[in-house]
Amino acid sequence: MAIGLIRFHKFHFRFLGFVFLPLLCFLCSFFLTGTSFAAELPENLSVLIVTFDIPERGGSFLSENLKKLLQESLSPASGPSLGNFLLSKGAKWTTMETPGTIQLGLFLPLSSDEAEEISSVFLKHLVVQLIGNRFSPQPPTINDLIRGYCRNGVILRQRKPKVTIWLQGGIQKASKKLSEIVSSIDLSSKDNTGLTSGADLVLPNEMPRVIHIAVWNKLSANAIVSAKFLGERFLRLPMANQAFSYDIWTFPDGVVLSLVATATLEHLWEKDGMIADFIQIHEQVASTPQWNAFSTQCSGIQEAEQCDLEKGAFLSAWVQHLGMKDDLRGKFDFTPPDRRERVVCLPHPSQHRVVSQLDFNPRFAALFDRDLEDSVFLVVALRGNRALLEKIGPRIDQAGIPELSGITWETTSDGQFQMTWRIPRSAVSYSLATARSALGAILKSEGVEIPVTGSFSGLQIAVTGASSLKPFHLFGLLQQGWPGLSAQAPAGRSLDLQILRTILDLPAAPVSTIKGRWTIKTAKSKGVAQLIAHLLLLDVFPAAIEGVDNLF
Repeated sequence: MAIGLIRFHKFHFRFLGFVFLPLLCFLCSFFLTGTSFAAELPENLSVLIVTFDIPERGGSFLSENLKKLLQESLSPASGPSLGNFLLSKGAKWTTMETPGTIQLGLFLPLSSDEAEEISSVFLKHLVVQLIGNRFSPQPPTINDLIRGYCRNGVILRQRKPKVTIWLQGGIQKASKKLSEIVSSIDLSSKDNTGLTSGADLVLPNEMPRVIHIAVWNKLSANAIVSAKFLGERFLRLPMANQAFSYDIWTFPDGVVLSLVATATLEHLWEKDGMIADFIQIHEQVASTPQWNAFSTQCSGIQEAEQCDLEKGAFLSAWVQHLGMKDDLRGKFDFTPPDRRERVVCLPHPSQHRVVSQLDFNPRFAALFDRDLEDSVFLVVALRGNRALLEKIGPRIDQAGIPELSGITWETTSDGQFQMTWRIPRSAVSYSLATARSALGAILKSEGVEIPVTGSFSGLQIAVTGASSLKPFHLFGLLQQGWPGLSAQAPAGRSLDLQILRTILDLPAAPVSTIKGRWTIKTAKSKGVAQLIAHLLLLDVFPAAIEGVDNLF
C-alpha cells in the first residue's frame, strides 16, 4: 500500500534486515512538527538521500530491479570497494521503497569534505550503472497496470521520471555539484505507451477485477489521510476477505486511491455495485464518529513516534521530491476525492467486447456497443419443438404487454424462435423478467412443464444483450432479469461455413454470398446479438465470431 506501508532495507556492517514502518506515522510527525527536518547535525555527520521515480518498462514498474542495483552498488566486496570503505568508517546506507519511489540514504560520519568526495564518487558510479542498465521488463502485475494507468497521463499529467537529492549537514555546501551529477540520470523509456481514459486492462491467467479509482487533484496530507481512511473502511465491508484490496499512490499533482474487487466474471457486477455504493456513502464523512476517531489517532501518532535521523531525512527528501507544500498543525480534515473513474481488468481482450456463459440455463451473452448510449437490445432465443415455438410469437402479440412493446419475433429456418426488443438501460432486468414471465405463461398453457421459474422443460434458452454498458455489467443485469441454473457446458463447436449457412439461412450459397450477408447482418449490434443468440444454441462460443474472416 502506497501510504499504508513503506519498506526499509538496512545495510549496517554485514547485517541485512527488513523493517516495515507506516508512512502515515511519518506524515503525522512531519506535518505536526513542522515542514522541514531541521535538527542540526554534528559537524562530522552528513546525510545524502537520493530519491528515484520508479522506472517503467513495457508496462512493468521495476522497483525490484532498481532496488537491487542500488544495493549492489554499495555491497561489500572481497577486495577494496566503496562499500568496504564506508563500513570501515562506521557509515550506514539504507534503501526505502514506497509504491511511487525508491530512496537510497547515505549516513556518513565523516568530515564535510570527505563526505562530499565519497558522495560525488558514488553518484558518478551510479550514473554509469544506470546508463548501462536497460532494466529488462518483467510481466506486469495488476498493480503495475493500475499505477501505469494513473501515472501515464490518464488520471494525472504525464511527466518524465526524475531523480532528486536531499542533503543535510556539512555536505549541503556541495548541493549544486551533486545535483548536476544526478541531473544526467534518465529513467524514461521510449516503450512506455500511455493508456487512454476508459482503457481496458488485460492480465492473462488472473481473476477478473473491477477497479474504482478516486483522485484528489492536489497532493496534501489531508488527501493522503482521507484516502487511507476510505481504504481501511473499504476492507471492512461484508464479504471483503481476500476479494477486496486497496492501494494509494502519491504523485506530484495528486493522490490516487484504487479500490479493487476480485470475482468470477459472472459475479463481478455485484462487487462493482458494492464499491460504487461504498464510495457514494463515504465521500462525505467529515463529521462522522469514525472519521473523528481515525483523524485523532493519526494526530496522536506524533506523541508516540519520535523523529529520528533516518525517518526524518527520508520523509523530508520524499516531500521535496514530490514538491508537496503543506503546513498542517494538529488536525487532519477529511477531503473527498475530486473525481472518480472505473476500469476493468480481465484475462482476455475479447471479454471487454463480449461476455458469455454456456454452462448455465439459460445461456447468456452480453455485447459492448458504445453507439447505443442509453438503450439496450435484448434477444431471447428458444430451441426445441418447432410446432410449439411457432405458436409463441402470435400469442405475445395478442397479449399486448406494455413492457414488451416494439418487440419483433421470428422462427429461423432451423427451428429456433427469437424475440428482439429495445429498452432503456434502466429497465433491462425488469423487462427481461416480464418476458420470462410471459413466455412461461404461454408455454405452460401449451402443456410445457416449468419445474423452476425461467426453465422450460424440453427447450433450450439463450439470452443476449447489446449496450454501451461494460459487458460484465450488462451480463449481471441479464442474470438478474432471468435467473437460471447451472448446467453442463457443451464441448463447443467450431464456427465453420456450414454453421454460417445455417444461421444466415443460405443453405447452398457460395462463400462470396455468405461474406456479403454476414457483413450486412453484423453492421449493427442488433444483428450481432441475434446471431450470437443463434450460435449459443448451436454450442458455438461467441468469441468465435472474431475469427470469422478466416473463413472467407
